[in-house]
Amino acid sequence: MDKRTDVWAFGCVLYELLTGKQAFHGEDVTIILAAVVMREPAFDALPANTPPAIRTLLRRCLRKERRERLPDAGSARIEIQEALNAPAAEPVAVTAAKSRDRLAWSFVAVLCVALIAALAVGGFAYFGRAPEETKAIRFLVSPPEAWNLRQVAGGGSPAPLAVSPDGQRMAYVATGADGRSLLWVRPLDTLAAQSLAGTDDASSPFWSPDSRFLGFFAGGKLKKIEVSGGPPITLCDATNNTGGTWSRDGVIVFATGGNRGNPLRQVSAAGGVPTAVTVLAQGEIRHQRPFFLPDGRHFLYETEGGGPVHPIYLASLDSAERKLLFNSDSSNVVYSQGHLLFLRETTLMAQPFDAQRLVLTSEAFPIAEQIQTHVPGEPHANFSASENGVLAYQTGSAAGGSQLTWFDRSGKQIGVLGDRAAYSDVWLSPDGKRVSVSIPSGTTRDIWVYDVARGLKTRFTFDATDERAPIWSPDGSRIVVSSNRKGKYDLYLKPSSGAGTEEVLLEDKIDKYPMSWSADGRFILYRTGAFPHYDLFVLPLSGDRKPVPFLQTKFNENTGQFSPDGRWVAYESDESGRYEVYVVPFPGPGGKWQVSTGGGRFPKWSRDGAELFYLAPDNKLMAAAVNGKGGSFEPGAVKTLFETRAVTVTVGGAPHNVSADGQRFLINTLPEQAGSAPITVVVNWTAGLKK
Repeated sequence: MDKRTDVWAFGCVLYELLTGKQAFHGEDVTIILAAVVMREPAFDALPANTPPAIRTLLRRCLRKERRERLPDAGSARIEIQEALNAPAAEPVAVTAAKSRDRLAWSFVAVLCVALIAALAVGGFAYFGRAPEETKAIRFLVSPPEAWNLRQVAGGGSPAPLAVSPDGQRMAYVATGADGRSLLWVRPLDTLAAQSLAGTDDASSPFWSPDSRFLGFFAGGKLKKIEVSGGPPITLCDATNNTGGTWSRDGVIVFATGGNRGNPLRQVSAAGGVPTAVTVLAQGEIRHQRPFFLPDGRHFLYETEGGGPVHPIYLASLDSAERKLLFNSDSSNVVYSQGHLLFLRETTLMAQPFDAQRLVLTSEAFPIAEQIQTHVPGEPHANFSASENGVLAYQTGSAAGGSQLTWFDRSGKQIGVLGDRAAYSDVWLSPDGKRVSVSIPSGTTRDIWVYDVARGLKTRFTFDATDERAPIWSPDGSRIVVSSNRKGKYDLYLKPSSGAGTEEVLLEDKIDKYPMSWSADGRFILYRTGAFPHYDLFVLPLSGDRKPVPFLQTKFNENTGQFSPDGRWVAYESDESGRYEVYVVPFPGPGGKWQVSTGGGRFPKWSRDGAELFYLAPDNKLMAAAVNGKGGSFEPGAVKTLFETRAVTVTVGGAPHNVSADGQRFLINTLPEQAGSAPITVVVNWTAGLKK
């Protein structure tokens, strides 16, 4: 504490003498301290007859930057005396009212001089002592009661945290006890957060530069909403998002996430047709987590290439060139107060960065420990920061992970299989005795096989690359997997015992994921292409094994499943504008029947072919009665079985599997959260770095 700190304290007291109110106020000390750093006093609350010189004096005493304040309290005394001795501005007689004003100001001056004397002798404290720029303010924020910061398992992160550019508010995605997710906004100078209506199932919120709007993703769309009120506005399609950012020029750059071959895209903040803004280099799978720098033209992003590191690049809206900055252990990076913030292991690092010259200027250093991350293998760290120095982060063990859970037809939980992990691509063997899954191994995934009776798993693949989407042969003796060991995802066949020679089924220059194996063992149905144009192909397992297209349109056809008798294929398509479940004859041609009503994904046949199970958009498990025994397919009534917390991010298979008798379901389930760790907020996080 020095003389300028005393000047700041004097300014606070003088403000309260004149207005009858505190210069900075709130419900508790934490909020008061936050207001000190982030807000200006309400100078319009000063009496109308406050002399201009006194108004100027107050502003000079209450400058947040210490070097801009008056040098000492003696200077304040001189300015008060000069203000009182200043000649009247009007050459007229002093009225009785003006005389009373003069007397009142003389009384205030006496008090002020007394306060200045006290400061000169021994110092003065406000709130115990005045804040200094060398001190950061830390406090905790918790989600509303019965709500938790949103988590996901086995797929893209929800990126639940975003500090507004002005540093005055924080947005986060929280999930209620019923599984419903909403966007919430918490002003940092209040104790209450407000939910934003119409933001169900939102993820990855990001702010407009003026802190008026929030961009977010929901229902396969990029949307925006005004935080002061109003409905969400859809800007464009955006499936499987992995982050967005909003420039000062009204351009939004965003990532569409979980599919291979996806560069970043840009769209006007008013909406429109998105266009690519980056180009994938050789070996890159996708670009994600963009973040605009202060100039509104340059942005940061992470590249995903299936390797153990996450390269962070600098790019521009005005050029196709880019520059590698460094490697991170998480997919997100932000700019704040002349630093880039990113993760190394679980430590939040800051590295000095010149935003004018666009260069790193010094070594990185740690600023927080044990940062919570989502989704092992492609972690997103739970932190956010504003350009003016407000930092928010969540600590704790890594979030994510799902549980393989058994349910009966009523939705009653009747058992679990294995421990919690980031499962994906779950497939029950034909005899129901084993389950194949993909599980992260570092930054890649491998196939494991569970013994259902014993609850034990054994590793099935051991390559240092990705293995995904295992499917079983009709007799359970073999498993086909998709692996990118040669750059693209190709199909490989291996005995399900793990012993024996692996066979290459299909290699070409396009990614492929197996979906289903016909009951007669003659055909494999697989998905190929890249979003937004997935197609279904058939690979014959005899003859020349030449693949042939089965469903190839301008829309997405996915999750194809052979019927038990091999005469039909159920699949999902977005040709109507949303995913619905359809059935077509195999090998075709023939008619087409829509089975789902109101949207549907991940069709699964019952063993007798009399029912089709699928997930509705709200994650309810649906059962549709069907009849495919005649010459024409007949869809029947659809009913809801029960609500699920199924993890719907999967490459192959489905989040749900049905037992042979149709009475039990194994569902890759996101467990209910016991509670979220509070969010740590640090105002003026760089204060301790100043010399």
